[in-house]
Amino acid sequence: MTHVIRSESLGLDDEIRDLLEKSMIGMSEKEVGAWMDHIYDPENMFVMIRDDRPVSCIQVKHRVLHLTNRQLTVSVPVLFCTHPDYRLQRCFGKLMEAVIAQASANDLALLTVSDQVKVLEKRSFFPVARCREYWLDRIQIPPLSDGSVRPWRGEDLYPVYQGFVRNFPIRLELSCDEFEAHLAYLRAAGRRIWVAVDQWTHVEGFAVTLPVSTGIRFELLAYENSRALVNLLARQARYTQTLVVRTGPNEALERLFEGVVHRPKDSVLVRLTNWQLLSRWLNMELRSPQALFDAFPAAMWFGLL
Repeated sequence: MTHVIRSESLGLDDEIRDLLEKSMIGMSEKEVGAWMDHIYDPENMFVMIRDDRPVSCIQVKHRVLHLTNRQLTVSVPVLFCTHPDYRLQRCFGKLMEAVIAQASANDLALLTVSDQVKVLEKRSFFPVARCREYWLDRIQIPPLSDGSVRPWRGEDLYPVYQGFVRNFPIRLELSCDEFEAHLAYLRAAGRRIWVAVDQWTHVEGFAVTLPVSTGIRFELLAYENSRALVNLLARQARYTQTLVVRTGPNEALERLFEGVVHRPKDSVLVRLTNWQLLSRWLNMELRSPQALFDAFPAAMWFGLL
């Protein structure tokens, strides 16, 4: 069947919104609206057109991957979906080939975080790490101490975020504008933002939470020290029995909370678009994404894409 692939979706805002509402079963209508208002970028939205409408799309962002003392520009697919009526028709595969072709001309790698490992492995993405999900019971968390936690009042949280992510030599670090856009999206999507302050009201951490059927889920945590982390958890433990905490691959909460274990969640997947050029640039031979990360054996964090 005839199809057209576009590397942008200019003029298709309403159609893209409708596609997301029909395809993204994990997103409510409110979340789709928030995403369209704050994250959607029509100039970098790849779209497949069939039957005169978008049936599959991939939103791509361009980020800088920090590898200890080196920086690498990468393409990051942050959302992809296909209309239910057009699944199993290779729509996603053809669209991803277009994303890869453009990235091959401009970047040395693609990176994403997803649970669709088998689908992406077919396109030569390779899983290099797994994110984590911790389940904590109220009794495992000590009470608040030496500070307080309150709802966010519009304080500048970027310095806390920036200080936190720079603890991880391997990371994607958002600019201030990109970070603010993510905060605006999270608030509009119904998330709550909590701020941990010390006894002198200095902001030393923040959390993004969402009530779920099992308790309260922490979708994002950034903190200057373990006190801020514990206080952010303790504040929510007053109101629920169970806390579900999503972290990056190298945040080990078991060091703070005895007996807690994590479950592997979404994978960090990488595809090298030109391993020969990347090898020359780094002055080392790299034939796979795993070899790239083995060459930089450091803690990584990919909490916001």
